[in-house]
Parts: sequence; structure tokens; C-alpha cells
Amino acid sequence: MEESIASSILEGGAATTRNVAKEMLRKGRGPRNTSEQMVINNYRAMRFIREKKDFPPLTPPEFILALHRTVTENTLDDVFVGRFRDNNEIVVADPVTGVVHHTPPEYTEVPPGLIDALCRFANAADDDDTGIFIHPPIVRGGIILHFLIGYIHPFEDGNGRTARSIFYWYVLSQGYWLFEYMPISRIILRSKKDYALAYLHSEYDEMDLTYFIQYQIQCIEEARKDLLAYIERKQSEQNATKAMIKTVRNISQRQADILRR
Repeated sequence: MEESIASSILEGGAATTRNVAKEMLRKGRGPRNTSEQMVINNYRAMRFIREKKDFPPLTPPEFILALHRTVTENTLDDVFVGRFRDNNEIVVADPVTGVVHHTPPEYTEVPPGLIDALCRFANAADDDDTGIFIHPPIVRGGIILHFLIGYIHPFEDGNGRTARSIFYWYVLSQGYWLFEYMPISRIILRSKKDYALAYLHSEYDEMDLTYFIQYQIQCIEEARKDLLAYIERKQSEQNATKAMIKTVRNISQRQADILRR
């Protein structure tokens, strides 16, 4: 839920509060507007990723298109949903000043060329023909794939959500199950400017991905700390509930929770 909500807000199109979005997902009610539809789509994408995590490799282009279709359904015109862009009108620009920060590759290079190359890179053995080991969650399918989707910008919209979804799919497919409980987008949301600068510095410095990799590692570490803090808080609450049950006899755990609060 946390990743679904934060990723939607990060994209810039979801205008909803965290509490309202969580309540909607918990109760399973339908979306009332496009913002809520984006959250639901991202939530479905996370569930889709979990279902598909045991079925690598990354197949071009079906899996990427399926992910994009999931995160953009009912938020874009149907002609753009689950389809690669067919023009060069898409750029990454400052929404206030209009300054263009990134012009993606020609749309004619996206499928099959760039997408096929991206999938070959993701599916290659760790040491392939270069003899260099690349740590899976950090580079091979996590951070670099995240960067490449953002750089190629293969879709009319929803590129960021798709990139972050692919990141999660890859690290989970490699057995790093803890990432399912680490909402990276919530950390990125706290440092949106640094997120953008990590892309720009990498591109402007002859595609040196060190900037982006370092930034993403920092986000992963912050997400890990958040998770540990959450676990410790819940353990403390459970211990307090157990103590309440010992103090006030003949009450259930639910009643003890209410009294504790």
C-alpha cells in the first residue's frame, strides 16, 4: 500500500492523502477520481509483480507492456495504455519554467532496439562475457533498469511508475523478499529534487551512473531503517498489550489493545 500511494504521488498526478488512499485500499472500494485510480493501479501492479516474481526472465516486450497497462489503465487515453510512444513529443521538463532537462531517444529506436537491449541486459548472467559481477538488486535489474526506463522514456506517460515497478519485480525475482516491505518511492518522495538531479548528473557526465546508483542506495538504506523502526514500534505495542492482559484479567487481546490506546 505504501509503495502504491507514494509512487502515485511522486508521478505528480495523484492528488490524494495517504490516509484516504489507505482506507480505499483496505475497504476495496472503487476509485472516485483519477488520483485514486492511479493508487489502485499501482497497488494492482505490486500484486502482479508478486505473482510474477518466480517467472523470470524479463520477456520483451510483453512483460513491460503488461506492467505499463496495469499502472495506467483508466488514467490515460486507451490509445496510449500498454503501448510504446509513437512520436518524439515527449520530453522531461520543469513543469513551472518549461526548461527541458531530458530529450528521450527517437521513438523509432524504442521497440524493438532499446527495449530488447534492456531485456538482454536484465537477463544476462552475472558475469556474462565481461567477466564482471554486478550485484542484482543494486545494478543488474534494480537500479540500472530503473534508470534505463526513465532515460528511454518509452511511454506517453507512466514511465516513472513503470520503472519503479520493474525495480521491484527484479529484486523480488532474485529472492530479495524484504523489498516487498520497503516502500522506496516514499523515500524518493522526500527527496524529489535529489531524484531528478541523480538522473541529470548521470546523463550530463557521459552516462556515469554512479550518481544514480549512490542516490538509490541511500534510498534503500533509508527504507530499511524505516522498516526496522516500524517493526520495533509494533513489537513495543505488542509487549504493552501483553502486559495489559496480565494486569487486567479476563480480557481479550483486542480489548487490551483498546485499553492501551
